[in-house]
This record gives sequence, structure tokens and C-alpha cells, in this order.
Amino acid sequence: MDQAVTTTNFLNFRVSRNDHLEKLTDFYQGQLKKIEALTEDQLVSFFELSLYLKKEGAELSKTLYLLHQRISNFSRKQILKLSLLSHKDFSHYLNEDDLKLVANTFIGLNSEEAWTLLKEDWSDYGQVLFCCLLKDRKSAGFLLHKNGKNEWTREDGKTWKLPVLGKSSRDLEFFQTNGDTPTGFYTMDSVMPECDQPELFGKFHRVKIHFLADGKTQTLESNSICMKVHSQAQIASLFERSLLRIHGTGEINNDSKSEHFPHIKSAGCLTTRECEGFENDQEILLKVLQKKRVDDIDGLLIVMNILGQDEMEKLKDRL
Repeated sequence: MDQAVTTTNFLNFRVSRNDHLEKLTDFYQGQLKKIEALTEDQLVSFFELSLYLKKEGAELSKTLYLLHQRISNFSRKQILKLSLLSHKDFSHYLNEDDLKLVANTFIGLNSEEAWTLLKEDWSDYGQVLFCCLLKDRKSAGFLLHKNGKNEWTREDGKTWKLPVLGKSSRDLEFFQTNGDTPTGFYTMDSVMPECDQPELFGKFHRVKIHFLADGKTQTLESNSICMKVHSQAQIASLFERSLLRIHGTGEINNDSKSEHFPHIKSAGCLTTRECEGFENDQEILLKVLQKKRVDDIDGLLIVMNILGQDEMEKLKDRL
């Protein structure tokens, strides 16, 4: 091992899956012996690790007891994370605004709410890319596009759509590093300058996306649907999630029975297909987004969760 596990880096630990779990379990047992000496931040991370390793019974009860005993010393950020990890145990420690913020992260949109968002005029932001995903993220959703004149991009007389996945390869939550792509409002302002690491990110440029800056969210605050959608991005930004992209992949999904086939799960990014029969999906996306050059990209990205397959089908029928 070229890196030690700590309570703050365990979810980033870069080793093979089996070794990863074995090392984390050994680390967990070692930390359990000295749990009362952990700092507040380490204790929150230890609780996160406990849930990740599905530790239950007396071990988890001891951790919960210490958290409740010391929670008066915790920061807002730490209490938010605890509430997201175990809402029933910690939500009562949140103030009214944060309770609403956390509650919104669990909510998906029905087809009517999603359509209200899609038909809105976002042309003040330039072009807009919509990403409609199933709330459980088990299978692919799709991308839609409007140009800077609030016109749908169309292909062969139909609204242009491109399949996309936003699922964590480690099945982590949106607020965790390498977790599911958070819902919310993002800016798209460029692409990665090099098409490097094609085995991970595909052979085409990956689009850089950034959480919408706080100073630009005023127009969202009066719209309850927008705030539902943006709640995950607000929290993920607070937890300093970064390096989010839209990219293809050189990896191959050989499990044709997987619900997300032929897509590949990622370390938190939105992924397009890059497999036999769909080798150029990322290139197609770039051509839709770019102006004069491949790196000349700017606009708004809106990522939303749809409540279920029935609601997703109703939404598709409107397009």
C-alpha cells in the first residue's frame, strides 16, 4: 500500500475492490478501540465508514451514543452530513431552513413539475442542457438541449435526446466524494484541454461543469421546483465536491443484464455511451454544445431526478 487509510480519505482509497474493503475493515476495527479519542470530524467520518461497511449492533450504538453526547460541539456542515447519513437519528438537530434543505434532497420531480422546469425560458443563461435522471439512478436517463433562443434542438423532426447515466460506481450518495451526480444547476464553461486517459474518460473531450455560483441563484429562490432540484448541489458544494464532468468512457460494460447497460458507472460524473454501435455519443454532445470550436462551450446545465419510470414515460410523451 502506498497510502494509509484515514478517517477523512477512506472513500477515496484507490485500491482494488477486495483489498479496499479488507483494509477499510481492519482500519475500522483499529479505530473502534480508540473511538472516544477521535475528534468531532473523525467521529463523523467514522460513523460514515460504519454505514459504508454496514456495521450494526453494539458497535454502531456506541458510535451513535458518542455523536449525540458531543453534537453540541459540531459544525453546521457536520450536522448536515449526519442528517443525510441517518435522517431519523439527527434531523431534529437541524434548524428549520436546513431541515427543509435536507428534506428537498430526497424529493424527485413528477412529470408535471419536470415539464414546468423544461418549458421555462432559460435564455438569459444562453444555451441550456437538461439532464433527466431516474431518482434511483439504476438505469440511464437522457439529455435534452435548448439553444440561446429558447428553442429545442431537434433531429429528424423530433426533440433531440441523448442517453446519459449519473450513477456512482461505489453506490455512494450525492454528498459523498465519488457519489452520484448531484441534482442542481451548473454552469458549463469549457472542456478539458486534452483527451487523455481514454480508457477512463473516452476518446473525446470531457465537458467541465461547475455548481452555479451563490451570486447567480437569486432567480431560483422564488421557485419551489428550482429549489427542490438545486438542494443537492447546495449541499454537495458545501461538502466541496468538485471535478464534475460529462464524459464518455473506454471501459466496457460486459453485463448485458445490468439495468444501466451499456452505460458505465462513474466516480460522480455524467457518462455518455462509448461502446459498439454508440461510439460517438460524446462527440455528438460536443457538436450540439460547441459554437465555433470544440472548446467554445458555455451555458447552463440542469440535472433533475424524476420520481420513477412511469413519470419518466409521461415526461417523454410531452416532448
